[in-house]
Amino acid sequence: MKAIKAGMIIDGKGGEPIPKGIILLDGPKIQSVGSCDSLNIPPKTEIIDLGTATLLPGLIDTHVHLVMNTNEDCVSSLAHKSAVESVIEAAQNARRALQGGVTTVRDCADVFGVTLTLKNAIDEGHLEGPRIQACGMPITTTAGHLNLMGIKADSNEEVIKAVRTLVTMGVDWVKVMATGGGLTPDSNVRRAQYSAQTLTSLVQDAHRLGRKVAAHAHGTEGIMNCAIAGTDSIEHCSWMAEEEGSRYDEDAIKLILAKGLYVSHTIAGPRTGSDEEIEEILNSELGERFGYLQQTLEAGVRMVISSDAGIPGCRFEDFPGSLVIAVKCCGFSPMGAILAATNLAAEMLGMEDQIGTLEPGKYADIIAVDGNPLQDINSIRRIISVFKDGHQFV
Repeated sequence: MKAIKAGMIIDGKGGEPIPKGIILLDGPKIQSVGSCDSLNIPPKTEIIDLGTATLLPGLIDTHVHLVMNTNEDCVSSLAHKSAVESVIEAAQNARRALQGGVTTVRDCADVFGVTLTLKNAIDEGHLEGPRIQACGMPITTTAGHLNLMGIKADSNEEVIKAVRTLVTMGVDWVKVMATGGGLTPDSNVRRAQYSAQTLTSLVQDAHRLGRKVAAHAHGTEGIMNCAIAGTDSIEHCSWMAEEEGSRYDEDAIKLILAKGLYVSHTIAGPRTGSDEEIEEILNSELGERFGYLQQTLEAGVRMVISSDAGIPGCRFEDFPGSLVIAVKCCGFSPMGAILAATNLAAEMLGMEDQIGTLEPGKYADIIAVDGNPLQDINSIRRIISVFKDGHQFV
């Protein structure tokens, strides 16, 4: 039995914080949560006293690329790496994410089945890292985004076969590139790669086989196709117009709401939320895009915060900076940002009965930060300690 004591607990359920908090752990799971005045600590309990720190649920980053190395050539270099080299790099990145307070990730692009191997190694205790939901290799078109590392499929029949191939590999989610992307310049980030009909065929077969679908979509054309098809999550959702600038689509929002889809917005990228960065963002084209993101949030869309860690400059250990950007640029309240990276993210992943909040019966995934992030969101970056399954890693 362990007891973690701290100045305050934010349990991830959206209520008032618990002052002078204590969490009792029984092995990998939480036994009870409350104030020091309301809970009795059993004899011979190991007490971990973190002073005035704030305890929160472990963060959940729903969009990472563990096989990428944050360098400019993070995609093209994969063609020259062996599976063993990619496993080593992914394992190092997983460890960095854990150090940054991330106790669960969804990996959104793989090579060789690397993240599936890594997931099993972490689950079996051979390596340290966050728990992983793996998408495996992305489905993309010929000449499409991430075609160097994806399964190329162009027709309805080919995307269905690709889904079935991924399921035989043991993926948790299916990832599809609904538009082009910035890391594959000739793929056209603004335009759709698949019709709504083809995406619908993909989603229907994935759901038949018990898998959810995550869809990369920057352009508004592709976002609408995802909404029509009912992809379970829409990644990025950048509202990019077909030729230049932005185009927000109210009809797409209505479909997203009607179908209960999630938006997983990679808010921060390589940014970490300094005052200088915030001013620059708000006065740039990105600031306009974040304005549309705020509209999406205010419309009531279920939106989780993610990072895109692995792309150039976006480090795995910097995910807390995404919450800072969300509050300062995108209209999230501090509590809303915390919930979007814990409780709501767990719900999107279908893991809400296991993680995402601090309550009895759930896994003891806990972070401690210096300060009160409800008063100063920057304190979410000042991580003191990280627990996963009740084990203290940091």
